[in-house]
Amino acid sequence: MGHREGDLDFRPHLSHLFPCANNIPIYTLVSDPVASSSDGAQSIHEPKENLVVRIDSNQYDLIKCTMSEWVDYYRALENRQPRQLFQDWQRIWEASRGKPGFAIDLGCGDGTETLVLLAHGWHVLAVDSTPEAIEWVIRRTPEEDRPRLQVQVVAFQQARFPPANLIYAGLSLPFCPPEDLPPVWRKIRSALKPGGHFVGHFFGVRDSWAGKPDMNFLTAGQARSLLDGLAVERFQEFERDEPTVFEAVKRKHYFEVIVRREGETGG
Repeated sequence: MGHREGDLDFRPHLSHLFPCANNIPIYTLVSDPVASSSDGAQSIHEPKENLVVRIDSNQYDLIKCTMSEWVDYYRALENRQPRQLFQDWQRIWEASRGKPGFAIDLGCGDGTETLVLLAHGWHVLAVDSTPEAIEWVIRRTPEEDRPRLQVQVVAFQQARFPPANLIYAGLSLPFCPPEDLPPVWRKIRSALKPGGHFVGHFFGVRDSWAGKPDMNFLTAGQARSLLDGLAVERFQEFERDEPTVFEAVKRKHYFEVIVRREGETGG
């Protein structure tokens, strides 16, 4: 998994932030490019402390790397098991005698599912909008699995999704603003290879977080409508009160989804 044509090698600039980064192709994409020079050519900016730098033939982007409450969240979940929905998909995949392919982990967070995929021979693109998550994944990835790992520090709205056999979005898509979910979902559907699976969650309108303006919440009908044209292998609705890492009790209303793009399985 090498650099795309036109990319320059920026990995040494990450070494002070991500000590394991030198052997991993890391791609980041944000919406505010650094200004070009007057003749239209991009100028290379010296990396600054606490900045993650992507050097690309089209733009040079800087992402402020700050510690946040997400670090505490990742630490709390560091030794968790893969989410039940992911384990259910694993059983489907194993029963089909499928071969490892290319997976995208959207909102990879603490990286638990990414690590499982890598351990089973998959190539994985781990995507998260928080640099802390990407650092966490890199640190946890065994040396022998790193050549098959790529990461992006990017909001889903700006992410580039290559063709994939699996797109996993564990508890992450609800954090897209409502206006961004439709275009993100179109990118997900377009990226699925024939025979490929989407596995993920949508939050329901009776969730206790419903009404937050930067999140999206769906009725069962709205969630099902997103799946039109896909083979639905699982659609299950849950509503219950449960503790979370940061809340004593939270009303959870969500949908678990496993769908497949029909057609012969691609490589």
